[in-house]
Amino acid sequence: MDHHWVSKTWLGDVGLPQYSQVFHNQLVDGRVLNSITRRDLETIFNVTNKFHVTSILSAIQLLQMLNFDKEARIFVYTCENRDLDPVVWTSHRVIKWIRDIDLKEYADSLQNSGIHGAVMVLDPTFSVWAVLLLTQNKIKTNGGLCLCAYLFLLIICKRINNLSVVSQSPLRFNPLVTVGRDLTFQGGCGSPPREDRIKILQRTKGSPMHGYSSIEITNV
Repeated sequence: MDHHWVSKTWLGDVGLPQYSQVFHNQLVDGRVLNSITRRDLETIFNVTNKFHVTSILSAIQLLQMLNFDKEARIFVYTCENRDLDPVVWTSHRVIKWIRDIDLKEYADSLQNSGIHGAVMVLDPTFSVWAVLLLTQNKIKTNGGLCLCAYLFLLIICKRINNLSVVSQSPLRFNPLVTVGRDLTFQGGCGSPPREDRIKILQRTKGSPMHGYSSIEITNV
């Protein structure tokens, strides 16, 4: 996974293309991405929105589940037109799904918000109310409650039905993942490091999310 793919394709799938330039300038490829922590995102990449930080870390966790094999992501795109395996849904797929259930009013305001399948399923602090907060809309009598009900069925049940253990993740928690199939693939994690690439400081295996208890959603 070279830095061009990470900054253009991957961040687009995550729903945060606004950070494409800084990731490209820092030459972030698969190897660097695998080492990034919450602190790195806040200090080196100037990602100050806490939900955006969580969104990126959850997306990195999904890449770790795929062993950073770009070819394995072909499976991700096979779910673009099927209501299956929401953990691998891109931001575009989530927005399309919300439109498909006739809630376009919420879908339009989720562009570039960082919403995607991995953050919805893998982050234990994410709730159905988070989407409503991201849209900056008050719950409407029918639409908001309908969206909450759909998300509950899609996400919460997905977390409960099939449990799997993720050995290592940038969030350092054991998510309740229901991927419905083996997501363990073999493959490399990017090009060799270059001297001019950002230097990720040596760190212990402690949580990069240390001291972070819940999602803080601000204007996106």
